[in-house]
Formats: sequence, C-alpha cells, structure tokens
Amino acid sequence: MKRGTLSNPIFLIVGVPLLFLVVVGLIGYTPNLFVHPKHDFLYVTMNNYNYYGNDNTNFYVGDGQLKAYQDPRSLPPLSNQTPETDADRRIRSLQSMQLNLFDVSDWKSRPISFEDAQELRYDPASVSPDGYSIERSQSADGFFPFFFIDGGRGEFVIRKGLGSRTLPISNDYYSYRGSGLVGWVIE
Repeated sequence: MKRGTLSNPIFLIVGVPLLFLVVVGLIGYTPNLFVHPKHDFLYVTMNNYNYYGNDNTNFYVGDGQLKAYQDPRSLPPLSNQTPETDADRRIRSLQSMQLNLFDVSDWKSRPISFEDAQELRYDPASVSPDGYSIERSQSADGFFPFFFIDGGRGEFVIRKGLGSRTLPISNDYYSYRGSGLVGWVIE
C-alpha cells in the first residue's frame, strides 16, 4: 500500500512548523503592505536630556507656517553662572532642538534648518490629512510579553487603522511630556 506525502512523519515534523512560520511571517508583514502615507512630516528631536520644559514647545504651526516662540537664530548668550540658571537651561534646551523632515517617498528623515522649514506649509493636527498618525509601537514587548518587557519603549510607527509601518527615526522623537511632531507637510 502506497502512503501519501501528508502521512509521512518527516513532512509533519518539518513541514508543519515551517508552514506555521510562513503564516506568522505573512501576518506580521502584511500590515506594511497597505501603509502608503502621502504627507511628509516635520518633527523635533533633542540631543540633551537635561532639557527645560517640553521639547517642541518652541516650535508650532500658525496659519500653516512654522513659527517659533523664540527664534533659534537669535538666542541670547549663556551666562555661564554656577550653578546653572533656569535661563541657561532653557537656552541649552533650545540649542539642542533639531528640526527633522521625514520624507515618506524615500522613507528617510533628514535635518532641516529653521529657515528651510519655514518655506513649507503645514497642518498641525496629530492626524495627517490622509488619516495617518505617529505612535510608539506596542509590539516592543515581543511575542511573549512576560519575557520581553522593555517598559513600552518601542519603535515609532506610522499607523492608519490596522496597518502600521516602522519609522526609522530617533527615539528622541518623543519628549517627557508629549510628541515631537510639529506638523504634516501640505503640498
């Protein structure tokens, strides 16, 4: 009597786990296939963890234009007093802010000067005009959250509905108090 391939023990031992891995891989990768945002975005990072206040409170969008409460090109000099004054901490915080433009067509981020960023028009909403938002990934805990807990400091993703895609941006994007997102570029 001839036995079929499906009843072969080698097929069951090797084939079923491989099939499981393929299915899990497809389920994990499929949401990336449907994420195609159309709007670039401007965000702030900081290279100074001893900042004073929120990292993006200096930059905001008003009437579609990038504005700053304190122009980063004309900051007062540091007093260099010991101990450091609140004013000096604020100036250091402002100096450490870096504007970045994320280009969704190249899927890359690049630093942008305040002057160049002012030439673009923005929507300040937390959700882009085409429905995307930027969030921390909740998948950082791994497949088994009890074994891979990292405090919820996952990568950043751009998300719309169930679809999401990892953003290759710095973990300095989010501040202690909120988002470093300044605005979505409007064409």
